[in-house]
Amino acid sequence: MDPADRSRPADLLAELTRLHDLLSEPASDNNTIPLLQDVVLPDLSAADGPDLQHLRLLLMQSAEGLLQDVIRDFAPQITAELEKRLLLHLEYLIREQEQQNSSRDTPEADDTLFLP
Repeated sequence: MDPADRSRPADLLAELTRLHDLLSEPASDNNTIPLLQDVVLPDLSAADGPDLQHLRLLLMQSAEGLLQDVIRDFAPQITAELEKRLLLHLEYLIREQEQQNSSRDTPEADDTLFLP
Protein backbone atom coordinates (compact mmCIF):
# COMPACT_ATOMS: atom_id res chain seq x y z
CA MET A 1 0.00 0.00 0.00
CA ASP A 2 1.31 3.43 -0.96
CA PRO A 3 2.00 5.75 2.03
CA ALA A 4 -0.29 8.38 0.49
CA ASP A 5 -3.12 5.82 0.40
CA ARG A 6 -2.81 5.02 4.13
CA SER A 7 -4.16 8.41 5.16
CA ARG A 8 -7.13 8.11 2.79
CA PRO A 9 -9.15 5.63 4.94
CA ALA A 10 -8.56 7.78 8.01
CA ASP A 11 -9.73 10.86 6.09
CA LEU A 12 -12.82 9.01 4.90
CA LEU A 13 -13.64 7.82 8.41
CA ALA A 14 -13.23 11.34 9.77
CA GLU A 15 -15.46 12.72 7.00
CA LEU A 16 -18.13 10.07 7.63
CA THR A 17 -18.03 10.78 11.36
CA ARG A 18 -18.38 14.51 10.69
CA LEU A 19 -21.30 13.89 8.34
CA HIS A 20 -22.99 11.62 10.88
CA ASP A 21 -22.61 14.22 13.61
CA LEU A 22 -23.87 16.96 11.32
CA LEU A 23 -26.93 15.01 10.21
CA SER A 24 -27.77 13.73 13.69
CA GLU A 25 -27.88 17.24 15.17
CA PRO A 26 -31.38 18.72 15.20
CA ALA A 27 -31.51 21.68 12.87
CA SER A 28 -32.78 24.99 14.24
CA ASP A 29 -34.89 25.38 11.10
CA ASN A 30 -36.79 22.23 10.15
CA ASN A 31 -36.90 23.30 6.50
CA THR A 32 -33.12 23.56 6.23
CA ILE A 33 -31.54 20.96 3.98
CA PRO A 34 -27.75 21.04 3.94
CA LEU A 35 -26.19 21.78 0.59
CA LEU A 36 -23.61 19.43 -0.82
CA GLN A 37 -20.81 21.98 -0.58
CA ASP A 38 -21.72 22.57 3.08
CA VAL A 39 -21.44 18.87 3.92
CA VAL A 40 -18.64 17.51 1.73
CA LEU A 41 -15.21 19.08 1.83
CA PRO A 42 -13.18 19.16 -1.38
CA ASP A 43 -10.34 16.65 -1.68
CA LEU A 44 -7.28 18.88 -1.56
CA SER A 45 -4.89 15.96 -1.92
CA ALA A 46 -5.52 15.90 -5.66
CA ALA A 47 -4.58 19.52 -6.33
CA ASP A 48 -5.10 20.76 -9.86
CA GLY A 49 -1.92 20.58 -11.84
CA PRO A 50 -1.25 22.52 -15.03
CA ASP A 51 -2.29 19.50 -17.13
CA LEU A 52 -5.68 19.27 -15.44
CA GLN A 53 -6.25 23.02 -15.76
CA HIS A 54 -5.38 22.81 -19.45
CA LEU A 55 -7.83 19.94 -19.91
CA ARG A 56 -10.58 21.88 -18.14
CA LEU A 57 -9.96 24.86 -20.42
CA LEU A 58 -10.13 22.64 -23.50
CA LEU A 59 -13.32 21.01 -22.21
CA MET A 60 -14.99 24.40 -21.64
CA GLN A 61 -13.97 25.60 -25.11
CA SER A 62 -15.29 22.41 -26.68
CA ALA A 63 -18.56 22.69 -24.76
CA GLU A 64 -19.03 26.30 -25.89
CA GLY A 65 -18.39 25.33 -29.51
CA LEU A 66 -20.75 22.40 -29.27
CA LEU A 67 -23.48 24.56 -27.78
CA GLN A 68 -23.07 27.11 -30.58
CA ASP A 69 -23.35 24.32 -33.17
CA VAL A 70 -26.51 22.95 -31.56
CA ILE A 71 -28.09 26.42 -31.42
CA ARG A 72 -27.15 27.05 -35.06
CA ASP A 73 -28.61 23.68 -36.13
CA PHE A 74 -31.90 24.09 -34.28
CA ALA A 75 -32.44 27.85 -34.71
CA PRO A 76 -34.53 27.48 -37.92
CA GLN A 77 -36.82 24.92 -36.27
CA ILE A 78 -37.19 27.06 -33.15
CA THR A 79 -37.91 30.16 -35.24
CA ALA A 80 -40.54 28.32 -37.30
CA GLU A 81 -42.24 26.97 -34.18
CA LEU A 82 -42.26 30.43 -32.57
CA GLU A 83 -43.78 31.97 -35.71
CA LYS A 84 -46.44 29.25 -35.87
CA ARG A 85 -47.43 29.66 -32.23
CA LEU A 86 -47.40 33.46 -32.38
CA LEU A 87 -49.60 33.39 -35.49
CA LEU A 88 -52.08 31.04 -33.78
CA HIS A 89 -52.14 33.29 -30.73
CA LEU A 90 -52.62 36.38 -32.89
CA GLU A 91 -55.55 34.73 -34.70
CA TYR A 92 -57.08 33.85 -31.33
CA LEU A 93 -56.73 37.44 -30.12
CA ILE A 94 -58.29 38.80 -33.33
CA ARG A 95 -61.29 36.42 -33.02
CA GLU A 96 -61.70 37.39 -29.38
CA GLN A 97 -61.60 41.11 -30.25
CA GLU A 98 -64.13 40.60 -33.07
CA GLN A 99 -66.47 38.78 -30.69
CA GLN A 100 -66.24 41.62 -28.18
CA ASN A 101 -66.88 44.19 -30.90
CA SER A 102 -69.85 42.29 -32.29
CA SER A 103 -71.38 41.90 -28.83
CA ARG A 104 -71.15 45.68 -28.34
CA ASP A 105 -72.74 46.36 -31.72
CA THR A 106 -75.86 44.23 -31.16
CA PRO A 107 -78.75 45.98 -29.42
CA GLU A 108 -79.61 44.65 -26.01
CA ALA A 109 -83.11 43.72 -24.90
CA ASP A 110 -83.66 47.08 -23.19
CA ASP A 111 -83.00 49.00 -26.37
CA THR A 112 -86.24 49.39 -28.28
CA LEU A 113 -86.39 50.47 -31.85
CA PHE A 114 -89.15 52.96 -32.49
CA LEU A 115 -90.85 52.44 -35.73
CA PRO A 116 -92.94 55.27 -37.18
